[in-house]
Amino acid sequence: MRLAIVAACCLLIIVALLQPSTVHSDQSGVAYSIPLMGRWSSYTINVSIPAEPAWAHDMVVSALQNWTLAQEWFAANYYPNGRIYHLNQTSQGANVTVEFNATISAAGETPSWKKSNGEFVVAQVVLNSGIFTQPVPQPFVNCVVLHEFGHVLGLSHVNDPQGDLMNPVLGGVCSISTLDLYAVHFLGELSNTSTVPGSVTLPPQIPYEHVYAIPLPEFSALPVVFVLAFVIVAMGATGTHKRRKRL
Repeated sequence: MRLAIVAACCLLIIVALLQPSTVHSDQSGVAYSIPLMGRWSSYTINVSIPAEPAWAHDMVVSALQNWTLAQEWFAANYYPNGRIYHLNQTSQGANVTVEFNATISAAGETPSWKKSNGEFVVAQVVLNSGIFTQPVPQPFVNCVVLHEFGHVLGLSHVNDPQGDLMNPVLGGVCSISTLDLYAVHFLGELSNTSTVPGSVTLPPQIPYEHVYAIPLPEFSALPVVFVLAFVIVAMGATGTHKRRKRL
């Protein structure tokens, strides 16, 4: 019985970890704005990622999942019919290519090519390979990758609030904010003939929050859930069988 309870608790923890959560950051009434770079005409963005180094590859895949999960959370809470950009790993036909390069001076760069109306054609994410080979804290590397894919989705640098993911000086709380997500949502709602404006402001009815999305890039969570569920049922059946034998 005790083992069944422990297994059930583990199952609930794993399911909870797969759901994006938020932490209150600011409800002071300050109007936060973020500059925009461009937008994609398609809601599926295919990304080519080098296989090596393996943990760097996995870090990029995790960032793609984080952005998708955060958009899904934002849509569910504020715009149920809102469109979502899906960042998918691909080996061919990529809109975005990732490169690990030790020669760049910054931790990451995201050059892009777009039409006159701001519509992206292709983009490139260049990550300083030194941060993947030197003893750099993994949270910082994750922050850099998330930041660069914010640029991929059309976000430019924001100076206020200072702890925002798209601040050019990374630090503090390094996670996607509702300001970032509203800007991505706004870009997704523009028509293909619209020109991308210079910036967008977070509406007053949406509080500024940081969104934490915790994907498990190494394996799918569904097999874990099913296995734990099977263990719980099996232990419950075993306990019932033992009680019957005692009777």
